[in-house]
Amino acid sequence: MKYVYLIFLLCIACTNEVPEKTKFKAVYLHAQAGSIEVNQNDLGVIFEVRNKFGIGNGEIHLLEGSWPANSTVRLYLKGLEGLSISSPNKKISKHELKIKKHNKNGESYFEFELPILLLANPKVVKLSWVDFYR
Repeated sequence: MKYVYLIFLLCIACTNEVPEKTKFKAVYLHAQAGSIEVNQNDLGVIFEVRNKFGIGNGEIHLLEGSWPANSTVRLYLKGLEGLSISSPNKKISKHELKIKKHNKNGESYFEFELPILLLANPKVVKLSWVDFYR
C-alpha cells in the first residue's frame, strides 16, 4: 500500500508545473567601471546599479515573461543629481518618482519602483543617472 501512496505523490509532483521566472538581461553602457545586477525572487525583481564614477547609463532587456508588478531599481550612489528612465512608451525624470535614500553597512543607495505605466509592454527600459558627488 505504501508504494501506491509513493507513486501517487510522485504523479502529483510531476503534474504541478512551476512557473518559470521572467528572464532579464542587464547591460551597463558606460566606459567607466560599473554593473547592473538582476536579483529576482517570488516577490519581484531588484536591479542593482553600481557605478563609482557617478555618471552612467544602461538598459534592462525583458527576454521572456512579463515585468513583475514589483520591479525595483537600486542606484548605489552618494547623491542623485539627475535620473532619467525611458521605454518606447514613456520617459520619466527623477521628479516623477518616489525615491528613497537608504544607508546600509556604510553604503548609500537610492531606491524606487519602476512605474507600471512605463512597463506597459516594452522589451527595453533605459536608465541614465548622475551623482552630484563626482
